[in-house]
Amino acid sequence: MKKLMILLTASCLICGIALAGGNGAVQAPLVDREGGAEVGFLVANVAATPKANIEISVKAGEPDTEYDVWVKVDGVNLTWKNDGSGDPSAILSTNKQGKGNVHVVITPEDVVGIPIGGTVDITVVVKKPEDEMTSQKGLAGTAEDVVVK
Repeated sequence: MKKLMILLTASCLICGIALAGGNGAVQAPLVDREGGAEVGFLVANVAATPKANIEISVKAGEPDTEYDVWVKVDGVNLTWKNDGSGDPSAILSTNKQGKGNVHVVITPEDVVGIPIGGTVDITVVVKKPEDEMTSQKGLAGTAEDVVVK
């Protein structure tokens, strides 16, 4: 429990610094695809290295559940392949209250050609492993026009 509290505190601190610092981070709601309810948020920031930092926070997920986290940059899924294979970018675990956080760092080729000052859209899809092939299930959100710094 102590580790979870430290993780939640650190995640909130990271998000707060990112939003307050004016560093180009974009926050977007995370929405349940079935019911449409807002269940959390994501914060995305892209450095010119290129490196995308994405913080995903679920506030109303299923308790004690592991979710796969999939990331798309400008509509290109970074790890899912057309043949149905691939690994998620991260695993997000919720606690007994259905809350969980995960930080994802990616260095996609899709960001390489975008000049400093250019923008990308970063979409996050959070699904239970058994729902991976069902596009209507899971949680999703898109941070639009994230500036490459």
